[in-house]
Amino acid sequence: MRRRQQGANVSFQHQHWHTEAKEDGTSETRLMERTLTAREYFMHLKQADPTRATVSKTLTCFTWGATYWELNSFRGASHVAVLEVEAESMDAEVRIPHFVDVLREVTEEQSYDSYLLASELQKKARRRRRRR
Repeated sequence: MRRRQQGANVSFQHQHWHTEAKEDGTSETRLMERTLTAREYFMHLKQADPTRATVSKTLTCFTWGATYWELNSFRGASHVAVLEVEAESMDAEVRIPHFVDVLREVTEEQSYDSYLLASELQKKARRRRRRR
């Protein structure tokens, strides 16, 4: 489940990501392209995976040149921020904005996936509770 706040603190959009198992044993995740009501969102929230923590991030979207970019700034994770680009294809030439300092390419690093970050954050929370 993903909750995305858009606008000037007045509009909230709830989106539902659904993962399905395929016949070949792999899985596919899809975004259900509809806005959930608050009631639907809270019903899904009650079914949250207890092995995952909530991932809070600020999403900053901008265009540079003719390209759409999303800067994901994570809170509570060891990762600081991830810049995503909406490219035509994986082979498309991408020109990084001159004002961005790229530390490294993380496209293939699964540890930057929000689902896995949620697991990492939950483990950290458990360790903190045990130390108390």
